[in-house]
Amino acid sequence: MHMSAAGIPQGHIAAAVRSGISEPTLRSHFRAELDLARDQTTALAVGKLVRAIERCEAWAICFWLKCRAGWQERRQMEVSAEVSLVEILRRRQAKQLPASAAETTVNLEILPDDKRV
Repeated sequence: MHMSAAGIPQGHIAAAVRSGISEPTLRSHFRAELDLARDQTTALAVGKLVRAIERCEAWAICFWLKCRAGWQERRQMEVSAEVSLVEILRRRQAKQLPASAAETTVNLEILPDDKRV
């Protein structure tokens, strides 16, 4: 019963079967299908996913690693700039930089939701 696997309420399934049956009749005649539909569909999907991984399909490998192995995509950008000592002193004097700016290292990471760290 694909409808049960998709989470369709039993009342709707009963109405769609033949010319419409009651929910108790649906459960009486299709108990095994209702109980096993989700697990059977999941097993079918996992089997197809594993076959795609065996064929070295990149999408399947990435999907498995993200969903089952806890992998995450990270976007990281490294920014490096050299500023002359004169420029650092000028900015510090203008109170644009803290006193320890000459020794300060700034790490900037671009996050997917555009937040800056």
